[in-house]
Amino acid sequence: MKKLALSALLLFVGIFGTQVLANDTYLSIQENPSLGSYLADLDGKTLYIFTNDVAGNGASACNGGCAGAWPPYLIDSAEVVAPEGFSGDLSVITRTEGTFQLAYNGMPLYYFAGDTKAGDVTGHEVGGVWFVASYTAPKASESSSSAASTEVAASSPSGGSLLTRASKSSTIAISEDDRFVMMVNPEDDSVAIFSTAGDVQTAKVRTGSEPSAVVIHPDNQTAFVANRADATVVKLAGIDSAQPKLVATTAVGSEPTGLALSPTGKTLYVAEWAEGRISVIDTATMQVIGAIDGPSNPRAVSVTNNGNADDSDELIVVPEFYGAPISAAAEATDQTRTGLLRLYKTSDLSSFGSINFSPLDSGFVPEGTSNGTVMTSPNQFFNAVVQAGKVYIPSISASPAGPPKFNGNVFPVLYVADITSMQEDKSTTGTLNLA
Repeated sequence: MKKLALSALLLFVGIFGTQVLANDTYLSIQENPSLGSYLADLDGKTLYIFTNDVAGNGASACNGGCAGAWPPYLIDSAEVVAPEGFSGDLSVITRTEGTFQLAYNGMPLYYFAGDTKAGDVTGHEVGGVWFVASYTAPKASESSSSAASTEVAASSPSGGSLLTRASKSSTIAISEDDRFVMMVNPEDDSVAIFSTAGDVQTAKVRTGSEPSAVVIHPDNQTAFVANRADATVVKLAGIDSAQPKLVATTAVGSEPTGLALSPTGKTLYVAEWAEGRISVIDTATMQVIGAIDGPSNPRAVSVTNNGNADDSDELIVVPEFYGAPISAAAEATDQTRTGLLRLYKTSDLSSFGSINFSPLDSGFVPEGTSNGTVMTSPNQFFNAVVQAGKVYIPSISASPAGPPKFNGNVFPVLYVADITSMQEDKSTTGTLNLA
C-alpha cells in the first residue's frame, strides 16, 4: 500500500465564515493494486460504503449489530467543508444515538471490524453490499498543483476526446483507436484485455459478480463494466497499460445488462433489466445523477452520435426486451405481440416517442404441416445498433401456436427502424427474418 500525503492537496480554508475540518483533514487516500485509489482515515485504516444506504438521505442503514461489525467513521463536528482540490462532496449525518458520521458523496463511511491494520481491504465486496470507498481524483486542471494531486489525477479520464460512432455495450468491446479489445468473463467475474497489435492478452481484472457488458470511454484508457449479479457498475482505469485498475464501484438497480456512453464520455447510461429502469451516471464522480423509469424490461441501451461535442442533443435508445401483448385474447397465437423501442432525450431524459414493430410473415412452412407459412411476433430484443439514422435490433421472435417444430416456433429476426420517420422500416433493406 502507498499512502498519498494530502497536506498540499487538502488545503482547508476558513474564510467566508465556513467551518474547517479539525486536524487538517479526517481522510487520507490509499492505493491498492487491484482497487485503485480509496479513502482511509489518517492512520490508513480503510473506509467502506454500504450500498443499502441511500446517498444523500442523511441516515445510516447500519445500526445495532450491523454497526458492531461495521463501525461508523465518527467525527467531532456536525459540519464539514470539502477542501480545495478534493474530488467529491463531504457531509455529515447524525446517527440515531446523536453521534456524527462522515459521508462521502452522500454515502456514510464505515470501518470493517475484520480489518486489523492499515491497508487491509478484507471488507471489500462482503455480501455484495459492502465496498471500499473508491476515490476518483479530479482532473489536473481542477486540482491543486501539489505532487499528491498530480499523482492521484492519473485515474481520471482525459478530456477532449469524442466517440466517433453511436455507443452501445456488448460482451466484447473495441477501443476507438482499435488498439484494444475487452471481453467479459462471467465464469470467473473478470474482464480480459487484448492487444490487437499482437493478438495477445495484456491484462485481466476482477470486476465483480457476473460481468455482463463492457463499454470503452473515448479516451481509450477507461472502461465501464456492468456486473449483473452484484447490481454494480465499475470503472476501470489504465486499460491501455499492463496493470489496469478498478477505481470506482457504483451500486445500481437489479440486473444491469447494458451500458452506453454520451459522445464525450461524460455520462454513462445503464440498462437495468430486472429493475425496469435506465440509470444515469456521471463518469467523473461515478455518482448516479438521474434515472428513466419508463421502460419495463430494458436489456440494452444505446446513445446516438451526431458528431459534435454537445451531449445534450442526442437520443437514448431503449428497446423493450419482451414484446408487448396486443390483447389478452391474442396470447399464445403467432401474432400475439408487438415490439417496442423507446427513445428519450439526453437533454432532460424526457420521452422523445416510441417505435412499434409488427408481427411478420416468417416465410417458413413448418415441417409436416400444410397450413402455409407462419407469422412470428417480435420478442427478446437483445440490443440496439444505431447506424446512419437507422436502428437495428436482433431478436428471437416467437410463434407459440402449435405444433412445436424446430423451424416453426422461433425465428432470428432483425428489426429495423428509421429514427427520422419514427417508423419500422419494412422495405427490402428493412426488417428481415435471417433464417
